[in-house]
Amino acid sequence: MSRVVELTKFNQLEFHHTLARGYVIVYRGLLRDWPAIKRWNSEYFQDKFPQIDVVIKFFDANGVRFEQAKMYRYLEILHAYKKGEMGNNIPYCHDIPIFLQAQKLLNDVSDFPLTILPKLYRNEWWKFAQFFMSPAGAITPLHFDTLRTNNLFFQIKGSKRFSFIPWEERAACSRRGWRWFEYNPEVQNVSEIANINKSTIEVHQGDILIMPAGMLHHVRTLTDSISFNVDFHTRASAIVSFKSIKEKMPRENLYYNWLSLCGLLGLMKRESFFEKYRPYLNYIS
Repeated sequence: MSRVVELTKFNQLEFHHTLARGYVIVYRGLLRDWPAIKRWNSEYFQDKFPQIDVVIKFFDANGVRFEQAKMYRYLEILHAYKKGEMGNNIPYCHDIPIFLQAQKLLNDVSDFPLTILPKLYRNEWWKFAQFFMSPAGAITPLHFDTLRTNNLFFQIKGSKRFSFIPWEERAACSRRGWRWFEYNPEVQNVSEIANINKSTIEVHQGDILIMPAGMLHHVRTLTDSISFNVDFHTRASAIVSFKSIKEKMPRENLYYNWLSLCGLLGLMKRESFFEKYRPYLNYIS
């Protein structure tokens, strides 16, 4: 049974009802008028923002390798990869708090339904945004978002294919560490098809995707892609996240989830919350 709902218009009640049922939502074309849709590409970032700090991820059979670099260096590596000079080492620019480094980029984004986000995140949502750039063929293996947050995802350029597996089926996916899984939804046999409830959807430039907390997802970049997302908790998802203590949730995750719950309950001022939460935006797990 598919766990994905595709819509073209935003309705607040429909959104909350659908997300609460554990469904992924894709809003088609909601961002089509954003300036970023036309402006953002590798040449734009090379020309305007070459000094942004980035993390380059290389996914291979041995896990994930990280490299700290500047945007211009990532684009050099990306160009070398496209020329065939790096073999199968696909460079993925991953989890960059882009607007905190370059607030001028906010001129390239416009309105979206802010009521998707709880009030804690809403006024300065851009502070929580993390940026991604990847060439065609890049893959993020099956995982869930490290704090078990909801995920608001903006596809600016290109297309990606997401494969989803519900949280409650994680035991069938051969877990590796805290949030990664050996199971590959793109390569499966008949018995796996019968036992695992998988949904697949493609997102294209101008689309918004929202994943409910804990949703496992595998991501393939279909064409050269630029996107960003906002991880966010609701009170309910923050509380539920603590159930994962018995699954060896890392201590850092416990701390950030506790901060989120305090902020959502109004026990901490927004400015104080973000000051303590900000290191999460550079947290690699």
